[in-house]
Amino acid sequence: MTSDHAEGLCYLAKEMDVEVLIFGHFHDPIIEEFEVLLLSPGSAIVPGIAEPSDIELDIFEGRIGGKVIRCDGNVCGYFEYGVK
Repeated sequence: MTSDHAEGLCYLAKEMDVEVLIFGHFHDPIIEEFEVLLLSPGSAIVPGIAEPSDIELDIFEGRIGGKVIRCDGNVCGYFEYGVK
């Protein structure tokens, strides 16, 4: 994701008045924190340039945690984000 993509997505999130924006189209999973948290699960069916993936989210008491899951079952990492 380029800085232009991130800037546009952050602008969209602000326009929507959200602190977390989950979006698609990028085939590689994305977890980036700017002024908002940007999440893209990647692509489970048509991965293109990356391995097939998805994101599992845990949302509880104003906190968001989750992990990127490769479609072969391997967990790639864990993230946690506190809503401001």
